[in-house]
Amino acid sequence: ITSPLLAVPSIGLGSAGDVSVYEMVDAYSTFMNNGFRSEPRLITRIEDRNGNVIQQFDPVQKRAISPETAWLMTYMLRGGMEEPGGTSQGLWDFEDLWRKNNQIGGKTGTTSNYSDGWYMGLTKDLVSGVWVGGEDRSIHFFRSQQGEGGRMALPIFGRYMESIYKDKSLGYDYGPFPKPPTKINRKYVCYTEYEPRRRAGAVDTLSADNLLDQLNRGSKDSVR
Repeated sequence: ITSPLLAVPSIGLGSAGDVSVYEMVDAYSTFMNNGFRSEPRLITRIEDRNGNVIQQFDPVQKRAISPETAWLMTYMLRGGMEEPGGTSQGLWDFEDLWRKNNQIGGKTGTTSNYSDGWYMGLTKDLVSGVWVGGEDRSIHFFRSQQGEGGRMALPIFGRYMESIYKDKSLGYDYGPFPKPPTKINRKYVCYTEYEPRRRAGAVDTLSADNLLDQLNRGSKDSVR
């Protein structure tokens, strides 16, 4: 994140400043790259009319966080779909997204007065960001039923991902997130009395007592 952020307590709830979709996707991509931040590239290579490569722009990566932290962040983002009360669970309504044990992680975002709605979504191959708002902050919704990120940005992500999966020329396919690249030594579980909204037959392993062992064994249940 290169945009200026205010050093205030509310930074723990969201950015105390304006951050672009470009920056957000760049930051979230670090989680899916095992903790490496990749310098964004809009142009990968330049060729002449005969197909000869004039210039190649290879990715530049730098370690930002540990592989364990990166995987745990992705795991936490899965909770938006799989945990009770998760704000991403509106995506269950997009039935085409849930083939082949597909998994999606995500985070909603809503600014003051419902001026901006966000949704950051992750799959095993793709990180995407959706922002709904106006340059003039006086343009906003008046109630949460319309103005929350989960209600105005999340549906855009759902339809966008349906189109991505239908277009086979793009090379993106359904599937679960990769297994942990390293041994997971930390465990975060928040218990609740509420049942999660989920597909029929899905197994809730996010609050299992033996979760840590399952993760390190690579159990099939741990990726459900």
